[in-house]
Amino acid sequence: MKRVLTIIVVLAVVGAGAYYLIWGRTGAGADSASLTTVTVGKDTIVSEVAATGSVEPEREVSLSFKAPGRVAAVLVKAGDRVVTGQPLATQDTADMDLQLQQAQAALRLTLAQAEKLASPPADEDLAAARAALQSARAGYDRAASGPKAEQVTIAQVQLQKAEIALQRAQTAYDEVKWVGAIGALPQSLALQAATLDYEAAKANYDLQVKPAEASDLAALSAQIVQAQSQVARLERGLSDEDRAIAMAQIDQARIAVEQIELQRVNATLTAPFTGRVAAVYVEEGQIAGGGGPVVTLVEDGRYHISVRVDETDVGQVAEGQRVDIQPESFPGLALAGHVAQVSLSPATAEGGGLLGGTAIVQYDVRVDVDVDEDFEGLRPGMTAQVIIEAARYEDAVVVPNRAVQVDRESGVTFVEKLVSGEPVRQEIALGVAGEGVTQVVFGLDEGDSVVIRSVSSLDELRNTFMPMGN
Repeated sequence: MKRVLTIIVVLAVVGAGAYYLIWGRTGAGADSASLTTVTVGKDTIVSEVAATGSVEPEREVSLSFKAPGRVAAVLVKAGDRVVTGQPLATQDTADMDLQLQQAQAALRLTLAQAEKLASPPADEDLAAARAALQSARAGYDRAASGPKAEQVTIAQVQLQKAEIALQRAQTAYDEVKWVGAIGALPQSLALQAATLDYEAAKANYDLQVKPAEASDLAALSAQIVQAQSQVARLERGLSDEDRAIAMAQIDQARIAVEQIELQRVNATLTAPFTGRVAAVYVEEGQIAGGGGPVVTLVEDGRYHISVRVDETDVGQVAEGQRVDIQPESFPGLALAGHVAQVSLSPATAEGGGLLGGTAIVQYDVRVDVDVDEDFEGLRPGMTAQVIIEAARYEDAVVVPNRAVQVDRESGVTFVEKLVSGEPVRQEIALGVAGEGVTQVVFGLDEGDSVVIRSVSSLDELRNTFMPMGN
């Protein structure tokens, strides 16, 4: 406790000494100040918005084969520069080549068939078709009119002869049927043969005397219609329907060929634009395709910077504004660019909500590097600071910042303007701040003279720690 009291006493003595040194001299602040007179002039004031972001290529794509297949060759490596249409990798096309040959053969066959249909019929084909029509009609007439009398007589005579032969064979068999092993005797075999002949003659007789059924007549009539259609087709040539069918078949065969040809084209992976290979993911002999990445390609000739600007500054940013781009990897380098896009919606985190989960609202701004910048050092992912020229005020009335004062009680901004050689307090309104100077919106004109008061260190301390008016 005694030590604490000692420290308090020492601090009190030191404080009293400091107060005497600073405030002991009445009026020192006003007397020690030196006055400097400056003339109000005009200058160019630039309002800038600074932000930091990452370098991104104009395009970055991962390329893959359309269909799975074995990689035949990888033609590039990471870092290679490629041009539009340059092959990057190929797949084995042996199976596709066989399929293409088969499809081409099918197309040739379809074309030949169509050509044959379109050509006039041969005389022998037309004669054969007409003969078939006559035969179909004759068959229908025979069935519709029934059997002829002579056919019935012949069938009846054949049946009677078969019946007599059967009776004779039966009599010869009855004479020896008591003999053992009768089945091996000629009489037994003769009886069997006579029985079969009789059944055949009986079936033929029944068929000759039986009238034709409706189903039989319908089938014979259908044969006539078919034969007539064949003759008519040959006589008139290819119909519109036949021609349409033939053309559809040709189109189908041609599409099959084109599909396989397209598969062979897709078996070669080509660069969609000029750029640089960022990565290669496959090797020769590997099965690749079906969506898996093979090569990643970036367009390294054009870059942009993605930055985020606070809501307090984004109102000053607009498309087309000039931008200085300063890559951190290249100190002292400044590339020209321009604001390409300002988002209308605030940036959000991946999980939703405001960025970072705070109340800070930011907006995405895209800055494009001007295409006339010939610099190959940029790489995707590099950090770069962008300085956006939000506004430029030409011939602005400016005053040195050291001449500007603020009344602590009223908050009024003023300068001391020389009027008839005497400093007079002049209220002003400030605009955009520049480097060492600030725009004056009203209160001063070009050519006015203002006073800058340079005070001693003790006066600066007094003005800092002592309330005005004391």
